[in-house]
Amino acid sequence: MQVYMLVDCVDGKFITTRLNASNVIPALEVRGYAYNGENRNAYHRPELQGQPRFRGLSGPMWGGRANGEIVIRYETPEACRVLST
Repeated sequence: MQVYMLVDCVDGKFITTRLNASNVIPALEVRGYAYNGENRNAYHRPELQGQPRFRGLSGPMWGGRANGEIVIRYETPEACRVLST
């Protein structure tokens, strides 16, 4: 089982939104991030293979495990910028 996490940063504060497999695509599309196919990067972890990709977001990324579930993480450009500096 897997869950999805959207990480955003607004006014220096991180906001995380938990999504599940049944709503990740529509939930991110309604926020303006267009579905862009499935991840097929052979250098990524096996857990990331076949996960959805979205224009305007970084990800899919490995988010570890929470309560036995695999966490697939996406970051907005602002969250990625803050976390990468």
